[in-house]
Amino acid sequence: MEPIDHRLREIEQKVEALSSDLRVLRSLVAQDHGSALNKIRYVTEKVLHGLCVRHEVSWGKAEPTLENMIGPLIARGVIPKNVGVHVRTVQTNASPGSHYQDAPLSDAHVQLALLALLEFLEWQHRPSEPVSVAPGTRAAARRRKVLPVLPALIALAGFAVAVGALYAKSRSAARQTAGASPAASEVVASPGSAAPPASLARARAPEIGLRALDAYREPSAASLPLLDSVSYWQSAQLDFDRALLQAEAPQRWRSGAMLARGQVALDQGEYVAAAAAFREAIVLEPEWAPGALGLSTALSREGKYPEALAAARDAERLDPNWVRAVWNLGRVHARGGKLDEAIAEYRRALTLAPKSALVLADLALALHASRLDSEVDRVTKRALELEPELASVHLLLAERALERGDAKAALDEASAVLSSTPANVPARLAEADALSLLGRAEEARMAYARAIADWEKLGGAEEVKARLALVREAMKAGKLPPPPDASSRPSGDATPRPRSACPPGVPLCN
Repeated sequence: MEPIDHRLREIEQKVEALSSDLRVLRSLVAQDHGSALNKIRYVTEKVLHGLCVRHEVSWGKAEPTLENMIGPLIARGVIPKNVGVHVRTVQTNASPGSHYQDAPLSDAHVQLALLALLEFLEWQHRPSEPVSVAPGTRAAARRRKVLPVLPALIALAGFAVAVGALYAKSRSAARQTAGASPAASEVVASPGSAAPPASLARARAPEIGLRALDAYREPSAASLPLLDSVSYWQSAQLDFDRALLQAEAPQRWRSGAMLARGQVALDQGEYVAAAAAFREAIVLEPEWAPGALGLSTALSREGKYPEALAAARDAERLDPNWVRAVWNLGRVHARGGKLDEAIAEYRRALTLAPKSALVLADLALALHASRLDSEVDRVTKRALELEPELASVHLLLAERALERGDAKAALDEASAVLSSTPANVPARLAEADALSLLGRAEEARMAYARAIADWEKLGGAEEVKARLALVREAMKAGKLPPPPDASSRPSGDATPRPRSACPPGVPLCN
């Protein structure tokens, strides 16, 4: 918290119109998550409202909220799109009523929203354009009371744990490095990266970007939705780009910026652009395995199996003890329909990380697709012992229950996922199929309709597209679609991806 607190204090001292709000905000951060998020949203609204008044930008007849003001401000060129990303991040994390509202609040929500607010205020407080807050906007901008602690603002509770853990890591690094920023100390320790000059120890390091690289290198079930968030990678990219304006920036920051750019394109379905960005990261640091791993993901999603496999092997060669490189090699094999090879690589990854629930989950999926269900029970049990709320495992168990006609068990497994991730389309489909089997037709229709709506709003797993097409066709005809059964299982030489294999929020689904 120390680096963020210091930067907030600087803004507080320089901008009189915000000093009181920021002083209160600093006192709330560690005490009251709901109130802190409310204050973060309010400060952002206050600045946006001042900009609207100053530049005569109208938000129409609606309330002056983040959502209603940011669009017109960007359209008029008052706020550039890249800076608007920070406001969108505040909106995502600190605005009630979003589709994230069913996840519990935590310190991580506050930290992510606070970083976004800080980036926005620092942009706004450039010497050439001081912050302008119109008088009397305090009451106009405030529209909601303090957020209660129970409603959530993020898609997964794991998202919150991930950001908090990553931020704690940066704090620990800061304490261990005398006079150096946490990010600068991490760069020094990173292989293949030039040590930054002493001046950079006092410069602003890309905190968001470097934490994203840490999460990318060592993903967990909790950090998966974070890594699959377009807004998070956009923030990381902007953070790197800004840090690169400083003299003698380390090469890792440059390659990290390209990796973030590639992840943004990847998450937006722009696979050719993603591959180009990852190749640039490789050019900048040929011995850095994450660039090759990202390239393998982009090529795999393009359907270029031989090229994806070559890139995955490059990543594994560059860092043979990196569990993600070995794990990714298994995923590329799985995507290419090579189940035996995929299973072998997953088992090899488990020798490097025996307690990786994520690798166990993918192994279970490959075993299920290979019709080796005698082993699936053991593997899924172990995965859930390590990560009781791992969505992909519960989805696999729901699918297996549907295949044997056990609607109640399928409903229980789907509900286990939806309780923490209500926008999970595969889980919603499994719920609808189970309700249909139970004869609860009206509830099934509602669940199918919500699955379609969530898909159209959020996107998600490619594997559910065919199922959604059948659902839409049946719903238009006023009927319920037939639930999938064992005959829908993939054959041994088919693409080994049952619909539960790639739920929303899982990166590297290649």
